[in-house]
Amino acid sequence: MPQKFKEIEEEVKKIDIKSYKIVRGFSLTEFEKSILNLQNFYKIDDRIGFIIRLLKEGLNNPSYHNVIIVELNKLRKQLKDFEQDPDFNKELYEKLLNQIQKVISSQPPEGYNELIEILNVFRIKMFRIEEKSLSILNEQFRRLIEEYPELFPDIPIEYTNKDEDFVKDYSYKDYYNLIKISYELLKNMEIDNAEKIKELLKDLNQYINMPPNPDEKDVIGYAKYLINLLLQANDKQILRAKEVIKISIVFQFIIRFFIIKLKMDYPGDSARIRFRQEYYRSK
Repeated sequence: MPQKFKEIEEEVKKIDIKSYKIVRGFSLTEFEKSILNLQNFYKIDDRIGFIIRLLKEGLNNPSYHNVIIVELNKLRKQLKDFEQDPDFNKELYEKLLNQIQKVISSQPPEGYNELIEILNVFRIKMFRIEEKSLSILNEQFRRLIEEYPELFPDIPIEYTNKDEDFVKDYSYKDYYNLIKISYELLKNMEIDNAEKIKELLKDLNQYINMPPNPDEKDVIGYAKYLINLLLQANDKQILRAKEVIKISIVFQFIIRFFIIKLKMDYPGDSARIRFRQEYYRSK
């Protein structure tokens, strides 16, 4: 894993909260930007890997050409999201676009080998965007820890196949929305705004497509169970439950599941791991 991307539970152990002076707080804007960049990066990296495999098959089988063209057009559209990124290699990007056009305009397998070579180099260069996005996410989590140290218990993040299946249904945009709601929830708990707390809990409840379960071992079901109870509670009961909301809902359901998603998506297939290693060796 990149040096700048540390697992949150390890990061917590290294932070002396009492010695910290908060200069800049947690920024939802920075968090959103980095998380969406990361989402776009993984989509592009996956597509590049898929196209490389198609091109290799297409060298000996011209029937792949049509699907290759479809995927190349999708890639061109996706890459536009990064055209203004200062870390985007513009020179290599233009070279790639020219070679894509040559392949689309030619008979198969003309230009395939050259495109495979350019895509391999381009894929390595793209890891700078992943590195930067992960670095920003790590910094934002540090700031969130500074504001709410009690939100990150010093426990390992463990998960099961059920957790993985649940996380797969959530996009990075979903997680941004969840963390945005949760941050607003934390701020309103600071000022004891019970009405707003209940409103935000109702928003969170819409994201949990699982039945409630009073068993604490079922993290998802238990969060649903607690939210349902709190939505029926009066203002005093809600305010007395603030610590439960922080740990059993905000940490366990939202932050814990976001960390699980990062752990699942980061490694990728063997090709992504290999190309990422080449990127760090080239620095």
